[in-house]
Amino acid sequence: MNKIDENTLPAFLKHDIDAYIEAIRKEQETGEKCWHMDCLQDEIYGSINGAYWDGLIDKDVAEYLREKYLGIDEPLQSREISKEDADFLRNFHRCKREV
Repeated sequence: MNKIDENTLPAFLKHDIDAYIEAIRKEQETGEKCWHMDCLQDEIYGSINGAYWDGLIDKDVAEYLREKYLGIDEPLQSREISKEDADFLRNFHRCKREV
């Protein structure tokens, strides 16, 4: 996939990416380790998945972002998700966007 315009991403996903980039910058500037980098990566991963399952980004964008920010280059496996899980993800990310 070609480079995408990340300014068009959902605000909650952009926020998580920006927080991750800022933590990397601070590490490089100060030389101090960011002890919650794994949490920031988990936030990005969850936000990518939430945006994908909510239909806010497509599969190619999700895979591009996973590879760029998380080093995950495996394609998204098609799998069944229960209605309850899908509803939970939608509600979780809807609440997150409102914060």
